[in-house]
Amino acid sequence: MNQEGEIFTKIEVTPLLGQVETFEVEARDEGGRNRRAEVQVTVSSSSDDPPQWTENWENPLIIPEDTPVGDVILTVAATSLYTPLTYSIVLGQKPETNNPKKFDLESSVTQLEGFIKVFDDLDFETTKSSAFTNQRFELKLQARDTKSISSFTTLVVQLQDVNDNIPQFTLSVYETAVPEEREIGTSVVQVEAIDKDVTPEFRQVEYEILQTNFKDREDWSKFSIDHNTGLIRTADKFDREDIDYYQILVAARETNRPSNNPDTAVVRINIVDENDNEPEFSKNLFTVQVPEDRDVGSSIMMVTATDADQGGTLRYLITEGNTGGTFEVQPETGEIRLGAPLDFEKKTSYVLKYSANDGLFVADTEIRVNVENINDERPEFEELVYQITVLEEDDTFPRSILTVKANDGDIGAAPTAIVYSLIGSGTDDIFSISGTDDNAGEIFLNAKLDREEKSEWSFLVKAKDDNGIGLEGFAQVIVTVGDVNDHDPVFGELEYVGSVEENSPVGTSVMTLTATDADDPNTPNGELSYFVIDAYDPITNPNDGSDFFSIDAKTGVVKVKGALDREQKDEYDLTVAASDGLNEATTTAKITILDKNDNSPTFIDGDYKATIPETLKVGATVLTLSAMDADSTSSENVQFTIVSGNVGDQFKIMTDGVTLTGIVQVARPLDFEVAPNSFVLNIEVTDGVNQADMASAAVIISDVNDVIPEFEETLYERTVAEDIAVETSIITVIATDDEMGANGDFVYKIDENTDPEGQFAIGETSGRVTVAKGLDRETVEEHVLTLLAVDKGTPPQTGTATLIITLLDVADSPPHFSEPYVAEVEESVAAPQFVVTVTAVDDDLTPGGPPFSFDLVNEEVGEQFSWEADETAGTVSIETKVKFDREEQEFYEMKFEIREGLSSGIGTGTVTITILDINDHPHKPATKEMLVYSYEGTIPESPIGFVDAPDQDVIEDKTYVPIDSPDLDYFKVDSDTGEVTILANTPGGVYSFKVTVSDDGRFPDVESTVTVTVKEIPKEAVFSSGSIRFLDITAEEFITASETKPSKLDQLHDLLVEIIGAKKENIDIFGIMNVPGKERTIDVRYSAHGSPYYPAEQLDGAVLANLDKLLPTRLVFNKVEHKFDLAEGLGVTVGQVPIDECIHEWVCESSCTNEFVVDPTPTVVNTPSQSFTAITTYLVPVCECGALSKPVGPCDGVTTCVNGGTCTDTESGHSCECQEGFEGPECQQTKRSFKGDGSFAWFETIRQCEDTHLSLEIITTKADGTLLYNGPITKSVSEEDPEDFILLELDGGRPVLTINLGSGSVTLQIPKAAPLNDGEWHKLDVFRTGQFVEMIIDLCQSASVAEDHSSSATDTSTCKTNATTPVPNISRKNTDKKPIIQVHLNLNTPLQLGGVDISEGFTYPEEIEFKGGFDGCMQNLNSDGYLFDLQTPGKQKNSEPGCPRTDENCMTNDIPPEPKCKNGTCIADLDDAYCVCYPGFMGERCDQETPAHDFADDSYVMYQLNEGNLELDEREANYQIMMRTREREGLIWTISNQNGLEFTTLELVDGTVRGRWNLGDGEITAHLDQFQVDNGEWHAIQFTRYDNYVTIKIDGGGGVRQIENRESTHQTLRVDPNSLMVGAFVQRAVEITQNFEGCINDPRINNRYLGIMSATDYATPLPSNGVSEGCPSDSCADDPCPVPFVCVDLWREYECRCPKGQEQVGNDCIPLDECESNPCQNGGTCYDEDNAFRCDCLPGWKGIYCEVEAVAVVQPPLTFSIGAIIAILVCLLLILILLIAFVMYKRNNDRKQALAFAIDPEDDIRENFINYNEEGGGEEDHDAYDVGTLRKPVDTVSEGSVEPTKIIPTEQAPTKAAPRPLGDEPNVGDFINDRLNNADDDPNAPPYDTLLTFDYEGEGSTAGSLSSLNSSSTEDEQNYDYLNNWGPPFKKLADMYGGGED
Repeated sequence: MNQEGEIFTKIEVTPLLGQVETFEVEARDEGGRNRRAEVQVTVSSSSDDPPQWTENWENPLIIPEDTPVGDVILTVAATSLYTPLTYSIVLGQKPETNNPKKFDLESSVTQLEGFIKVFDDLDFETTKSSAFTNQRFELKLQARDTKSISSFTTLVVQLQDVNDNIPQFTLSVYETAVPEEREIGTSVVQVEAIDKDVTPEFRQVEYEILQTNFKDREDWSKFSIDHNTGLIRTADKFDREDIDYYQILVAARETNRPSNNPDTAVVRINIVDENDNEPEFSKNLFTVQVPEDRDVGSSIMMVTATDADQGGTLRYLITEGNTGGTFEVQPETGEIRLGAPLDFEKKTSYVLKYSANDGLFVADTEIRVNVENINDERPEFEELVYQITVLEEDDTFPRSILTVKANDGDIGAAPTAIVYSLIGSGTDDIFSISGTDDNAGEIFLNAKLDREEKSEWSFLVKAKDDNGIGLEGFAQVIVTVGDVNDHDPVFGELEYVGSVEENSPVGTSVMTLTATDADDPNTPNGELSYFVIDAYDPITNPNDGSDFFSIDAKTGVVKVKGALDREQKDEYDLTVAASDGLNEATTTAKITILDKNDNSPTFIDGDYKATIPETLKVGATVLTLSAMDADSTSSENVQFTIVSGNVGDQFKIMTDGVTLTGIVQVARPLDFEVAPNSFVLNIEVTDGVNQADMASAAVIISDVNDVIPEFEETLYERTVAEDIAVETSIITVIATDDEMGANGDFVYKIDENTDPEGQFAIGETSGRVTVAKGLDRETVEEHVLTLLAVDKGTPPQTGTATLIITLLDVADSPPHFSEPYVAEVEESVAAPQFVVTVTAVDDDLTPGGPPFSFDLVNEEVGEQFSWEADETAGTVSIETKVKFDREEQEFYEMKFEIREGLSSGIGTGTVTITILDINDHPHKPATKEMLVYSYEGTIPESPIGFVDAPDQDVIEDKTYVPIDSPDLDYFKVDSDTGEVTILANTPGGVYSFKVTVSDDGRFPDVESTVTVTVKEIPKEAVFSSGSIRFLDITAEEFITASETKPSKLDQLHDLLVEIIGAKKENIDIFGIMNVPGKERTIDVRYSAHGSPYYPAEQLDGAVLANLDKLLPTRLVFNKVEHKFDLAEGLGVTVGQVPIDECIHEWVCESSCTNEFVVDPTPTVVNTPSQSFTAITTYLVPVCECGALSKPVGPCDGVTTCVNGGTCTDTESGHSCECQEGFEGPECQQTKRSFKGDGSFAWFETIRQCEDTHLSLEIITTKADGTLLYNGPITKSVSEEDPEDFILLELDGGRPVLTINLGSGSVTLQIPKAAPLNDGEWHKLDVFRTGQFVEMIIDLCQSASVAEDHSSSATDTSTCKTNATTPVPNISRKNTDKKPIIQVHLNLNTPLQLGGVDISEGFTYPEEIEFKGGFDGCMQNLNSDGYLFDLQTPGKQKNSEPGCPRTDENCMTNDIPPEPKCKNGTCIADLDDAYCVCYPGFMGERCDQETPAHDFADDSYVMYQLNEGNLELDEREANYQIMMRTREREGLIWTISNQNGLEFTTLELVDGTVRGRWNLGDGEITAHLDQFQVDNGEWHAIQFTRYDNYVTIKIDGGGGVRQIENRESTHQTLRVDPNSLMVGAFVQRAVEITQNFEGCINDPRINNRYLGIMSATDYATPLPSNGVSEGCPSDSCADDPCPVPFVCVDLWREYECRCPKGQEQVGNDCIPLDECESNPCQNGGTCYDEDNAFRCDCLPGWKGIYCEVEAVAVVQPPLTFSIGAIIAILVCLLLILILLIAFVMYKRNNDRKQALAFAIDPEDDIRENFINYNEEGGGEEDHDAYDVGTLRKPVDTVSEGSVEPTKIIPTEQAPTKAAPRPLGDEPNVGDFINDRLNNADDDPNAPPYDTLLTFDYEGEGSTAGSLSSLNSSSTEDEQNYDYLNNWGPPFKKLADMYGGGED
């Protein structure tokens, strides 16, 4: 191939004769871009000459550019031996090579010649050619004969220019300016018009000014224009003050072709102003009064001038009189401000010279500023500080002690106007002041002073001028109290304690005793001396130490005076006195004599024994040895050492100096099978000084089944013939197990998953592998078996090996065609036509091949085709015998029998022959309906179907041209295919347009209509959708209607209305998709709503209950004849309801989770008459436990922060702010109440994993009831439906669990358990690992635990049970017949809580007998960390959210009541409640914030815990802490036992949280490594443990924020109250490791706040240096961002962002255009504003986006006639009489009413009329609607199952918002009628024979009634979804009147 694109042969192609070679060619430009095209080359015989053209067109064909479309410009012809010929033009890649197509070549009817026609409009001016200078086309003509041999030639068509364009102005509006007073002829602007014609004589232009008046002015006369150049000049002088702009109209015409309709342009000339006027002031003198205390910088006046010139800028200046710069002026505005302080005492007035300057002229004026005198000088005392000494205990008072004086500096101030007073300590009673005649102040003492109480008094004396109402001055007065000796010495302690080591030398300091004297220490009154008193008494004081100790008289230091011997006396009492010369005091010192290390430690017991399993972990405790030592200091020095017997260093010993114990631990892995398995350890204990002691410890290792049987080889390979006989031996394998007994005894098995058909067997004891079923190489050539050796130990161990069996071929396969042959022949072509040559093959390896013999089975097809077999080659060649008509029959099949010469096997083969179409039928007009669903209104540009123009021919050679229509702004139509494409973001609505369809000119054009309905579907609808899988139907068939029946789509829509009960317009079937990989299978998704969208479980459950309606026929009740009639159903086969890709066991080996995907690209289902564009959704089975691996994503508006919570995106995902009463981390409702009597509530199905955990909590007083059920609720939809279920019930108060994994059920009970119906909360846990199931009550808190260092035993008979589901079974539903070990709980029906729905249509497994509805409350239903939201079930009965029976205790007794817990969760039972505060809050009501603290480098807090208040429990731990950091490593929390070997630690590892703990059996780790916490955000971490059940949660848990663990075999950890450390690990007070840097808040144990720097009732924190209150960040302090960016502090990191309202473009910020996305709908105009936009709506529309149609209601004026007025007066009189009668009747009937209407306290009693607050509407609602008038009177008050609900007076009722009504949406009419009929039909119900007429809400008012909401306007006029936003009480109204049930 050369660079011109010509392709040449490289080899001799004769061997390829008759073949078609296909390859690709690539074109690449210099920029590296490339395109590829496919080339097919047919190799024909050299005798097959190609067609020959009759003419060679060397000269171009010249045609004018306005040649009409359809004109024939040339007839061409070619000759060939193989006629007829087909003519065509080969499209090139560029416009000059006919792409896009401008010319077409059509074959004549006889196909002997071709006609070149103009296909599309030509334009000389837009045709470009890269190869020639003239506008021309190079057409490559092709002539193709019947042997597909083509010949090509090139025709050049050159266009001739035609004068078909008029001059066009380059601008439609020219705007310019001219200064005023300029001379006539001044140039203004030059306009330009361009003629697109190419020929010069066609493009000459001349200009003129049209004589058109503007604003009734002849502006055209003021200007002239050059006719040739378009230059406009002035024809007059202008004065801007007269007219500021002119406007003229200019025209452009072609010189050689005058036109009556020339192009025009507007020219606007603005007159520019000149400065020709002087500025002027309004006055020559301006005066202003300014107080002298006016602030500097404040404005005092504005002085401005005026100037007649436009746009002139005046500047203002103070030219004289501004002494000291006292004033300043703003030059641009003339505002005069104070530039320096004023002082009346220094200057009383100013005269300023002031000017205004416009740049040319200056104007002057004067300003007089008069200063007003203000009292601004404070009185000043003669001295700032007055000091005096007064002797204490002097009782002479009152007496004068001091005189003070102040002076006033204000001019003219009167000295007598100063008033004195005292301020400060003692000035109320001890000191006072009075004025004197000489204007001074005299201070008096009024009480006796005591120096020891207060040695100095300091207070202020105040002087206030202006007779006490003016300014103040102050001075300080200090009164020193003189001392007298009036106090005795005092020792601080009654007894002092000290110590000294024995044998200390004389003079050794022992301790210091200190006494104090309240008298002045600087005088003899306070000087003390010390001495020892000899107080020996053999009876009362035998330990007197006066002979052994002395004291320093001045310092009080006690010293050794004699020899000390601890063995003679270990303690002395010393009496000491202190004297001040007049008085004395005594005290006692107890001195302990300390011992030296002079005794050896010894073992308490001589020999120790322990038996341990070989599986004991490294680090686990084996045994503990105890020692004793007489020395009191021995604990620091004692060490235990293994001296001998520790073969292989198998063990190690740890020393606990506190308890003098040695703890022997496992140092290396144990192995019973490796000698030795018993040890005698010789252990030494020593204190390092004295003689050591020895003991022996015997350790015996017990055998555990821990060895896996091992095959001699891991891989075996054998080859056998495929016809090997059954039971023939293939191989014998050998395995070994070194263990003894059952642990070493094993059996052989074959893994059933590797032998799905059971074709092989193995002897359990012999290991002999034999053939069990016949083999076939052609089906499976190689079998790879997994051989198992399973021992009999507990638990069993399994060894594996692989056996590969390769099958040898045997001649046993019949021949068949080498491929499915499909051939084509053309219609209307005379016979014979060659069709195809087919080849037969044989799959056998030997001999496997021809010769073959052939027989035609369906001989009738031999009338149309002839065939000839070549048996040697094994081929058959086929030709036609007749001419075909495709419209009569589209294809034929030829079926052959094939026989092989060497075998008796007969094979078959089929050849399908398709008849190719030619265009020989006309097309017709049609209407195409297209339904398009747009996800959230943001549909991308997408194809949505094809224009319909019915044609019997299947070939497409049509042209589609849309007819201009406004609706085409949103669509485009492909001209070649007719494919309609919707443009991006097309709004919802109905669109219609027409398309002209042309059929290559053979038949007349037709006009087809396209109608497109676009419906917008919100995200909530898609994620709440129900789903159905249908079998044996395609999506195209599903949407196609017949002449007599609507489509299945329409039928399903009607059925869903009937089944669900919603309005038809509120049900959307938005998804119909052919399932990839599943033939004739479709998935359908639909949504339904009232006001909110119904949940999926409600929709799916409703369909499951009505499956019979989807069958071909169904029963319908005939109300007239009271019988069932047979009616036509949907008539489809249901495969799944709902769709679940994880429902089958074989999908994943372990866990499986459905991932719901919404693809933005729509899916189109197209049929000739209509198309359906679906929202593309599908489920992807992900083989992982989705609940555990769910990441914390951003806010999505559906699954995040539910129930009205406010969601905020964060760096780690999102955070939620929840409404009151919703406690889950995603604002889930965690509680639900059930009332028995058929109660139930539906929720989403349990998505369990192979290793799974389900838990819930209950409270009840009833013994029986169904707690939860999840499993089949109808008969199987298909054979593949699972039988799995889980059922949890109460039977006699005890839980009963029944579970079925598909191979039979197993039931778990705990007969010894205490009944749970005691009115207390109880927790139930169900753990399941594969088939192993375990149920636990209350985490076995009732169990007793016996635990020591080496073992742990728990009696769980009262709280735990386990079982294994039935043995593995081969699933009968697996189409591949693979054996499946059923270890999953495969569910896809709604989870039913509190009972099950037993209404018609539901069928449950026969083995289940339900216990009835549960009567009580549930909370915290959790599956693998996924917390269920119990607020809005899909369906419910006798159930409500929350738990009113306990929630009432969560309210205060205030009026109105308030929640007890302001920032926390209320934990309540039937009697009481307490608060668990949210992280960061504390206090009994959680109303106090806890302070955050910063932890710097090497900082930490150690704690001393108050065990009594914290109630520490060795079986339980509940720790919580908040942290914030950007560091990746550090210790958060650690707490341990006394020796530190058992511990609980929380730490940062790689920016994630890791928990570590050791309960005595080795360290266990749990790492939440999928959730980063080093992002600078606050995170709350919680660690809870009960026994060995550990849970770690971050930020409330769930998904990757939660982990559970039960690995530990021990249960307890006795915490050392002094071991807690936060922020770092500290050893020996100096070694700091795992340093944490960041902030910490709210450390808790058992939900008790510990504090960080201040002590609490629960702990005393000991913070180190570097811990400080607060959590500051100053990342933006240095303003690090360049202009124009602003710094955003992200907490110790920053980010540079654009200011609000701007967006970043490169390195700059530009204003954000809020209107760029055109948010305004329905023709509204968008205006961009600061950080927002505004829509101006067209008339008839309103709303933020102009999205709401404004319906005007016009009412006639209200007028009354005289007769009407009289009638009204009569009615009013009658009403008054009736009112009086009613009052009288009411008084007499009150007592009857009170007795008759005894109301059930659990019924809702509400006033009918509520005074709503304006703002918010509904804050004072009472949770429900008034149904009091419909209540049936009863005689007794029923008692609730748990406890009667407290009756709260209406005025005291809690104002908690009512939730949305649940379950089946109500029909309020039926509800009212039922209650009325029930009351009317009750013979015992009052009132008796009395008709009471009540007015209901709305009656008689202009508002009508509630029902008028729906009846007063059309559907288009009213939209009630907004009611849903008003809160839960209004959701029911939104349902009833906004789209719920009729």
